[in-house]
Parts: sequence; structure tokens; C-alpha cells
Amino acid sequence: PVICGDLVIMVYDNQQDRYIAAFDRETGEQRWRTARPAQTARDRRSTWATPLVWKNDQRTEIVTSDYRRIRSYDPSGNVLWELEGPTSNLIIPSPLAAHGMVYVTSGYVGDRERPVYAIRPGAQGETSVGENPAEHPHVVWFQPQAGPYNTSPIVYGDYYYTLLDRGFMTCHDARTGEEVYSKTRFPQGASFTSSPWAYNGKIFCL
Repeated sequence: PVICGDLVIMVYDNQQDRYIAAFDRETGEQRWRTARPAQTARDRRSTWATPLVWKNDQRTEIVTSDYRRIRSYDPSGNVLWELEGPTSNLIIPSPLAAHGMVYVTSGYVGDRERPVYAIRPGAQGETSVGENPAEHPHVVWFQPQAGPYNTSPIVYGDYYYTLLDRGFMTCHDARTGEEVYSKTRFPQGASFTSSPWAYNGKIFCL
């Protein structure tokens, strides 16, 4: 769950029931609940990504990841926008915000599609990214195969870092998506399921 003002926001996605809900921070009383419909029975998948409260220069949004769909809600549970496009089959990494954008990704290791989307504020309604996601008016940049499986990426300074489960790190320019360096293996063999964090000019990977 995440905190949004006086609310605790949680997403509950599985193959039987799918919704996003808000609860009063003081009492635990449910304030609202909004269904998260799937387009087809095949799309009714479990997800594990924590929602993000994105306070951009236009409004406060609650951004969520789903199979083949990114959704944003206002703090009252109304859908602001939906972006339909390629995703991994398993949705685990959480969205993050930096440089005025929100970054959404997924990348199960066995999938061909492991995309990263960097999205600018101001989207409205339901759209599809089409055949070329980078041409969508609200997609600042797109990387088709840069997503991690379990870990969430991190933006530190001007750079977008991805810690891959099997002991690799990649780096992209956070504003443009241009690759700074491709898969770089850690000097000692390791695997990762926890997300990296940064402090004092260093990135830490547990």
C-alpha cells in the first residue's frame, strides 16, 4: 500500500477479483473501491506492483501497472487515463517518478516483451501506444527490452538504473532513454530480488 493524504491506497489484482481501494488512515474505514476490469479472461492476471502516488505539476495521480495496461486514478478513485501497450506477462516492478515523468516497467525473464515507458503528465482517457510506442504523444521514451523481473528500477541524478535479477546492471539517460551502458555483470556471481537504493553518490544492491 501507499499513503495519499489521509488515505491508504492498495491494489488487489488476482484472477478472481481485481480492484483498487482507499482506506482512512486513522480508522481503516474504506473510503472508495474501484474495479480494475480485464479486457478478456486471459487478461485476468495477478499483479504485484505497488501503486505510485505521482504529484506532478498538473495534479496528483495514483499510477498502477497491469497486464498490457497502465492506469492512473485521481485520489477519489476515478480513472484519469489508461495506456494500452506491450508488457511482460508478470507485473512486479513498481512505477517511479523523476524529472517530471513517471516510469513504468515489467520484465519477466522468459518474455520477449520487457518494456520501459517514460510518460509525461497530462494524459486523459483511454489510448493505445500502437505499433510504435515512442510516437505516442505522452510517451517521452520507450525501451522494448530493458525491464527487470522482480526489482524496481531507480533514478539517481540524471540516470535510470536497472538491476536485473541474474546479476547485471544497465543504465539509461533518465530524460531521453538513451543507453549509457548495457548489461554489466557484477564481479562476483549474485542474483537479486530486492530493489536497489542510492545514497551519497553510490547505488546499493542487496
